[in-house]
Amino acid sequence: MDEKTRSLIRNYVNSHIDSFHTARIKALKNLRLKRVLRSKNPYLFKAKNLNRAADLVAAILDARLSSSEEGAFGNFMEHLAVYIVEQRQV
Repeated sequence: MDEKTRSLIRNYVNSHIDSFHTARIKALKNLRLKRVLRSKNPYLFKAKNLNRAADLVAAILDARLSSSEEGAFGNFMEHLAVYIVEQRQV
């Protein structure tokens, strides 16, 4: 990778990383246990031998947060890729 591309990546990340973390925080603030519980299959967790309510809730929340983070990171990387392509065409 050439220095120009590295510089573009560095500049983009430095100026947009706050929006990535803001999206993660917003997802956590909007998280509602009742909604999360409705979206998951409880039999899957029973198959994983999660018998206590606390274990079930922890597993569901971990899965939800992981999925949310993957989506936010994917969006961030997609915007970075578009930015680099646009800058290289200038």
